[in-house]
Amino acid sequence: RERTTKQDQALGLRHSDIESFLNTAGSTLFGIRDAAMVCVAYDLMARRSELVGLDVEDLADGPDGSGIATIRRSKTDQSGQGHKGFLRPRTM
Repeated sequence: RERTTKQDQALGLRHSDIESFLNTAGSTLFGIRDAAMVCVAYDLMARRSELVGLDVEDLADGPDGSGIATIRRSKTDQSGQGHKGFLRPRTM
């Protein structure tokens, strides 16, 4: 504690990083799953716990091909009121 150093902030994912990953994810079941999870996490800016807590029932289609995801509970929502997030048509 006497010799403290400032920790560096990790860089967040950029849209170009996501595109790069999607181009190399592959068409296997695991590749498609991973690509879907990365896209949903990016669109919702979701934490891991929020992402794995999503169920199919939490997703709703929009009229233009987009979607809405309901996150029922999160670290910053201790009362469990939940919130909704937008999903791009490509993610859906």
